[in-house]
Amino acid sequence: MSTGSIGAAVGPLLTGYISARSWSGVFTMLMASVLILIVGLLLSRLVVAEISAKMAASRRPDGSASDLPVSSLEEP
Repeated sequence: MSTGSIGAAVGPLLTGYISARSWSGVFTMLMASVLILIVGLLLSRLVVAEISAKMAASRRPDGSASDLPVSSLEEP
């Protein structure tokens, strides 16, 4: 899981490149990265639910596992 390392390496390089043109671009880049972080946090609950459902389906004795996502298995 090297995404933190990649971000730590590419972030300053990208910041230096963008700051040579304008500082407003740097702040736009920072706002975009915060937006991506928030979206990732909001989607993490769905990812955990999908993984839990797949693991539970693989543990069933009859071996029946649905390929449908968890959101389509839930009843209204």
